[in-house]
Amino acid sequence: MSLIYINPYALASTGAAPPVAGAVLWVDASTLATATGISAATTSVANLGSQGGTFNDGGYDVVANGIGTQNALRFNGTSQYLRSTNAYTNTGTTMTVFAVIKRISTGSNFYGYLAGIIPGANLDYQDARNFAYSQEGSGSTIRLDRNQAAVATLSHAGNGVTFIGTLKFDGTNLTHYQKTTAASTSASGASSGNFGCTTTALAARLAGSGGAPNLFINAFFGEVLIYNTALNDTDRLAVISYLSTKWGV
Repeated sequence: MSLIYINPYALASTGAAPPVAGAVLWVDASTLATATGISAATTSVANLGSQGGTFNDGGYDVVANGIGTQNALRFNGTSQYLRSTNAYTNTGTTMTVFAVIKRISTGSNFYGYLAGIIPGANLDYQDARNFAYSQEGSGSTIRLDRNQAAVATLSHAGNGVTFIGTLKFDGTNLTHYQKTTAASTSASGASSGNFGCTTTALAARLAGSGGAPNLFINAFFGEVLIYNTALNDTDRLAVISYLSTKWGV
C-alpha cells in the first residue's frame, strides 16, 4: 500500500484563500469580472477579495488573462491607482507584504508599485518612501525604503515578467524576497522604528498636500497581501507557494 500526498497549495485557483489567515489587506484580482476605467471612489475593498475597508479614490481596468490565465488589475501608468485610508494601518513595528506584479513598461525613478504612507506636517503626506516598493533608476532595480534610505535593493525582473515580491520587516531588518519562474533572490538591510502607515497605495507614489498621487506605474497586479506581523519562514513560504501556483510564477 502506498500513500499519496497532495500539496494543498497546488490546488490554488481563482478566489482561493491564502493559507495564512489574518491579512489586514487582501486584494485578489482573479475574482473580478473584466471592466474598463473603474472608479474606486466607493469601491469596497471586499469587492476585491479583501477583509474590509474601502478604496477612497483611483481607478483601474480588469483585464482577462492579464497574468497567465487569471484576470488582473491593469494600471495605465498615467492616472490609475488605488488608495485606501482604512484598509490598512500599521500600528505595530512589524509587517509582511506580498505582491504579484507584472510590469508593462519602464518608468523613471521611484515609480511606486506599492506604498504605505505616513502622515506628515499639517496633515499632508510625506513622500511615499517610508514603506515603498518601487522601481528605481529607470527600472534597473526595485527598492524598499525606510526613512528615505535604501535598505534592500534587487535587480528588477524586467518588463513582461511576473514576479512575487515580498517585504518582511521584523522590527530590526527589512528583507526583500523576489521570485520569478527563473530564480529566487533576496536582499536585507538594517532598519528600525515604526512605519506608522495610515494609507496604502497601489500603482502610484503619493506626495504633497492630501497625499496627491504622482509617478504612476504601468503594470498588472494579480494579488496583494499585507500582514501586520513578521511571518515566520514556514508561513512566508506557504504564502509564496500558494501565490506561485495560482499565478504561474
